Amino acid sequence: MTERYDYREPRSFNIVTLFLLLIAAAVAYAGYKFGPVYLQAWKVDEILDQHKTLLSHEDLARLDAVNRSTQMDLVVQRSLRGMLDLGIRDTEEVPMEVFYGTDFDTLEAKYQVIVTHPYGKPTVMTMHRKVKVP
Repeated sequence: MTERYDYREPRSFNIVTLFLLLIAAAVAYAGYKFGPVYLQAWKVDEILDQHKTLLSHEDLARLDAVNRSTQMDLVVQRSLRGMLDLGIRDTEEVPMEVFYGTDFDTLEAKYQVIVTHPYGKPTVMTMHRKVKVP
């Protein structure tokens, strides 16, 4: 015949439960504070994607310097306007900018987002988004 063991039943609230609750609260807070920043970055990627088709890599190579500069400025201004519509603003350290990469192969945006917290220092995030120009 087998002997019966008398196992203690776990308490409903113990140190492991507390640890898991703290982790869940930290994940929820990070999602609440940083989720909108990454959603905004995704929307900036969409704006850059939308405007990169206005001027292809081959078009830029064929244009003379004056027309190339004019067309590039048009794309940059439209992209900046779209970013302003998203609520992105200039900061003192990193002004909001949109520019073409070397050899006109990428369209890039650089801006800074400041995430404030109820205590301590704010988190400063410098975003550098890049899309390939066709």
